Amino acid sequence: SQLTTISGHILSLRRQKHIAFLHLSDGTSPHPLQVVLPPALSDGLNTGASVRLRGRLVKSTGKGQAVEFLVGQGEGEGTYPLQNKQIRPETLRENLHLRARQPRFAALLRLRHHLARETHAWFEENGFWNVTTPVLTSSDCEGAGEVFAVQPGCADPTSPAGQPAAPPPPPPAAKPHSILHTRDFFHTPAYLTVSSQLQLESLAPALARVYTLAPAFRAEPSLTHRHLAEFGMLEAEVGWLDPLDPGAHGDGALGTVMDVVEASVRRLLQSVLAPPLEADLRLLRPPASLPALQAAASQPWKRITYTRAVLLLQEAQASAAPATTVPGEGQQAPEQKLFAYDPAWGKALQSEHEKWLAARLGPVFVTHYPALLKPFYMRATAPGREGAVQEGRAGLEGTGTVECFDLVVPGIGELAGGSLREDRLPLLLASLAAHGLSEEEYGWYVDLRRYGGVPTGGYGLGWERLVSWVTGIENVRDVVPFPRW
Repeated sequence: SQLTTISGHILSLRRQKHIAFLHLSDGTSPHPLQVVLPPALSDGLNTGASVRLRGRLVKSTGKGQAVEFLVGQGEGEGTYPLQNKQIRPETLRENLHLRARQPRFAALLRLRHHLARETHAWFEENGFWNVTTPVLTSSDCEGAGEVFAVQPGCADPTSPAGQPAAPPPPPPAAKPHSILHTRDFFHTPAYLTVSSQLQLESLAPALARVYTLAPAFRAEPSLTHRHLAEFGMLEAEVGWLDPLDPGAHGDGALGTVMDVVEASVRRLLQSVLAPPLEADLRLLRPPASLPALQAAASQPWKRITYTRAVLLLQEAQASAAPATTVPGEGQQAPEQKLFAYDPAWGKALQSEHEKWLAARLGPVFVTHYPALLKPFYMRATAPGREGAVQEGRAGLEGTGTVECFDLVVPGIGELAGGSLREDRLPLLLASLAAHGLSEEEYGWYVDLRRYGGVPTGGYGLGWERLVSWVTGIENVRDVVPFPRW
C-alpha cells in the first residue's frame, strides 16, 4: 500500500463513466498488471502507449487477479502506431523496430532466452565446454559454395594506411558457383562462417566435449519459411569416440552423438512445458497442439536408416490413388501423386518427404545417407554394419553410405544434422578429391589426422528452426528479432 512508481506498455484499455482500467506490461512476465485510474488520466492514451504511473498496489476486489494498482497520478511517455487487433506477420516484419512490443513477440523473446539458458545448463551438466569460434573463416565447411565473401570496403590492405583502394582488375570469366576475390584483406579469401564444425573438431581432442551457440551465414537462393541468410547454430563435438564400438543400443558411436541431440532437445521441451514458461508457450501455441509436443518431450525418438526411409516413402507413393480408367471413354484419369518428387535411393530427401516421415513417426533420426549426398568429412560406413550399402546400389557406382544422421521433426522437417568424422587420412584425402576440393585449402584440417588426431563426432542444429518447432510459429523470420533473408 506504499506509494510507488511503475512503468510499462498498455496492453488493453477500458473506459467507464467514473473509472478506467488498464492492463499494463513491462515485458518481464506474460501476466499483465491491472491498473485502476480516474478517466481523466486515461485521456490521450491508447493501446501500446508507454506510461509512467504513481500509486499504490492493493488487494483486488474483482475477479481474475490477486492485486491491482490504484493510480493517483501519471503521464504518457509515447504512443504506439499499431492497432490493437490481430496483425498479419507480414505487417509486423515491415515494422521490426515495433514488433517486440506485441505480447506474443515478447513471449517469444522470453522463450528464446530460456531455451538458450537451458541449453547452456544442459551442456554444463553433461561435461561439455563452451568455446568461441570465429565468424570470419577461410573455408567453406559444407563445400556447397553458399558463402558470403568478405572484402574491405574502404582501403587497399596492401597500400599505405588511408589511401583509397585501387580499382579492381577486370574479372575473369566466372565458373558456376565461383567467387571472385579482387581485394583480400587477409591476403587470402575470407568468408562469413557457414559452420563452426571444423574449429570444434580441432578443439575436441583437447577438451573431449565442446560446443558453441554462434551465428552462421549461408547465401542460399531460397525464400522458404525455413531459411535465413543469418541464423543461430548450436554445434557440438564429442571426442575420443570408438567408431567400431557397437554401442549400448547397437547403433555404435553414431548413436552416442544422437543421444546427445535427443537428450538436450528433450530437456528443452520439458522445460518450456512446465511452469512458469508454459504460460508464454500458451500465448503462442493453440492448446490442441500441446499433446504432440508433450509426447516428443516424454517418449524416445525413433531411428531409421535412409534406405528404410526411402522404402517407406516409395510405399506411400505407390499406395496413393493410381491412374484410373474413365468409364465408357477408355481414357485414364491422371495419376494422383502423394509427393511432387518421387523418392528414390541416391536422391536427397525433399522437405515434403521429411515432413511426411515426421508426421507419422514423430521426431525421427534418419541415418546412413549415400556418401555423394553428404559433405566430404563424414566417415564411410564399414561393410556389414547397419546402414551400409555396397557399391553399385541403384546404379550409382561407388556409392556407399556414411555414418551420419538428420533429425526431422513435425512441421519443420530437418532440424539437425550430424555425423562421425572421417579420421582415416587416406580416406579423407580421397573424399576431398571426390568432392572436388583441394588438400591445400583444407591443409590444417588434414593435419588434424596427421598429428595425433582422435575420432570425433558431432552435429549442428538450426537454432531458429528449434524455436519455430517449440513455439509453433511456422516462419523462421518470425522467431528472430531482426531476420535477414
